[in-house]
Amino acid sequence: NALQVMAARGLLAELAFAIPAIIRTNPRLLGYYRLLLGFSQKAFYHQSTGLSPFRRAEDSGVLTTEADSNLRELCVALNRSCAFLVLGIADTLSKMHLDDFTLLTFGPQLRGSRNVSLGAAAVHLVFEAIREIVGDRAATIEDRLISFQDATGRRLEVRFGSDPDIEVVSVNQDTGDQYPLLAIEVKGGTDRSNAHNRLGEAEKSHLKAKSERGFTDLWTVVNVRGLSEPVRRRASPTTTAFFDLVDIAERQGAAYQAFRDRLLQRLRLPA
Repeated sequence: NALQVMAARGLLAELAFAIPAIIRTNPRLLGYYRLLLGFSQKAFYHQSTGLSPFRRAEDSGVLTTEADSNLRELCVALNRSCAFLVLGIADTLSKMHLDDFTLLTFGPQLRGSRNVSLGAAAVHLVFEAIREIVGDRAATIEDRLISFQDATGRRLEVRFGSDPDIEVVSVNQDTGDQYPLLAIEVKGGTDRSNAHNRLGEAEKSHLKAKSERGFTDLWTVVNVRGLSEPVRRRASPTTTAFFDLVDIAERQGAAYQAFRDRLLQRLRLPA
């Protein structure tokens, strides 16, 4: 029935229905059918769906042996859903509508990618500020690591990671044992309406860093000005200190000086 609707509208079947031969010719087209059905990459390729082997098809244009062996079953599943879609909008179906469906999904995907980029840039900015504050006292400076000795001669490492975003640990030079000193979560989003959610995300990360890693000093850097201390505290009660990203980026003013002084104190370095 759905194929008849497509034919009546003068539309090629493959505009809505996945065909194994076409996917094998251009594996990246799997992304088109995913978007058409409104699935994000995160939801579609989640481990629970069993579709993770197909991720490389969309991302790299590579159809692995495992994915190819299950391609027919995937197309059948996709096409069952697409049939519901086609029949559901049969009266107004057009190529433009099919294009619009893919864009409806692609828009949030782009925003999600942008938010990830903003977050990574914000973490990098804070990491660079810490690198400047440590300055020539650092013994090792790499893209994701700063290593130095504190005033007592103990080795400290500042690491640019993902969970937490930035961590400071003391390393026993004889045994290699690590002792957590400071965890920093950085939220680069500028949308004030979503600030509470971002602080909630920082809270979750801090709770994990505290319970699983033993961190007790937990800082949060946000990119939304004007949030009062009570608002921040309610959203992330585990945070021990809040800072604004703009203050750190500007490298001047009382707020930046407070960040610098507190960091030097935590790193046990002279001002």
